[in-house]
Amino acid sequence: MARLAWATDIHLNFLDDEERRAFLAQLASGDFEALLLSGDIAESPGVVGCLHELAGALGRRILFVLGNHDFYRGGIASTRDQVAAACADWPNLLYLSRGGIVAISDQTAVVGHDGWGDAMLGDFENSRALVSDFRVIDELKLWKVGPHTLEGLKLDEPVEQDLMKWTLRHEDLDREALAPILRGLGQEASQHLATWLPRALETHQQVVVLTHVPPFPEIAWHRGTPCDEDWLPYYTCKSTADVLLDAARRYPRRQILVLCGHTHTRRDATILPNLRAVAGEAEYMEPRIQEIIEVP
Repeated sequence: MARLAWATDIHLNFLDDEERRAFLAQLASGDFEALLLSGDIAESPGVVGCLHELAGALGRRILFVLGNHDFYRGGIASTRDQVAAACADWPNLLYLSRGGIVAISDQTAVVGHDGWGDAMLGDFENSRALVSDFRVIDELKLWKVGPHTLEGLKLDEPVEQDLMKWTLRHEDLDREALAPILRGLGQEASQHLATWLPRALETHQQVVVLTHVPPFPEIAWHRGTPCDEDWLPYYTCKSTADVLLDAARRYPRRQILVLCGHTHTRRDATILPNLRAVAGEAEYMEPRIQEIIEVP
C-alpha cells in the first residue's frame, strides 16, 4: 500500500517565517510517499516561493493544483505560467493542470486540474453573493462603474476583512462580461480531465482526481450550511462534475476519488457507487494534513 498525505487550503501567506518552518517540519516528518495539495497554497506574488520551500523541505513528490487564492494580487494565466516554470527546477513538484497522469502504483493514478466556480449552477444572474476573486484577480476585475456601498450583499471573509479599502455594489458587477470567462475556466478544467481521466481509468483500478472547487453541490457548503442559489455559482464546477459522472458511468468497475477544497468545510459524499467526492476542512493560519490515504 502507498500512503498519500492530502492537504488543502493551507494559505501559507498567512503564516510568519517561524510558523511556516514549523509546518514544513511537520510535513517533512510525516510517514507518507507523496503529498497531494488541492489548492489555495498562498497568493500569486508568493506562491512560487512557497512551492519552492515545500519542495525543498519535503523531498518527496508534491502533486498539486492551484486554487482561486493562488491567483490573488495577480492573474490566472501569468501565475499558471510562473508555477509551471518553477516546477522545472524541482522534479518533485508536479502541477497537475499542466500535466497528465501521475502513476502512484500499478493500480492507482492521480490526475487533476485547478477547476473554477463556473456559474453553471445556482442563480448567477441574480446572485447577491460577492467573492473576492472579482476584486483581486486581474482577469476577473469586471465592473461597470466604481465602488459603492455594501448594503444587501452577501460577502466572503476576505472581502469583510478589507471593507475600508474598497466597497462594491452588486449591481455594478458586469455579469454579461464575466459569465463567459467563468464558464470558460470551468470548460478548460473539464477538457483537461476529459482527456486524462479516461486514459487513467483504462490502466488503473483507482484514480484520484485533485481539484480545488467542489464539482458537486452535495459537498459545496458555505459557512457551515449547504450553498444556496447565491453561492452555488462560485462554489461548484458543473463542467467538471459532468466529466466525472460520465467517466464513472463509462468505467463502472473502476473507482474515482475526488479531493477538493475551497469551502473550508468537511463534506464527504458518494455520488455514484464508484464515485466519491470529499471537500476538506480548513482554518486560516492553521494548515494541516487532512488525512493519510492508503491506496493499493
